[in-house]
Amino acid sequence: MNEDEPSLKRLKELRQTYSECVFSGSWIFTVVGLLAALPLGLRWKSYNPLVVGFLAGGAGDLYRSYHYICSPLRDKIKQMEEQLHED
Repeated sequence: MNEDEPSLKRLKELRQTYSECVFSGSWIFTVVGLLAALPLGLRWKSYNPLVVGFLAGGAGDLYRSYHYICSPLRDKIKQMEEQLHED
């Protein structure tokens, strides 16, 4: 049995947890974008403001998750990768 196998398994688990954190970490901006676009969509009788509000809110959520909420986990993954490359 390779001595790095537990470390690789832990790294794989951390990466999975990180991807779940980024994609499910937040939904606030998406909801705010939709709520802000709803009156515009009703006024203009168009779905375009809703689509733009949804996409902009989703991008804001991903940015917030990536840079603020999940950054400690990302740093831990980088540290483990560096340790594995040194060995």
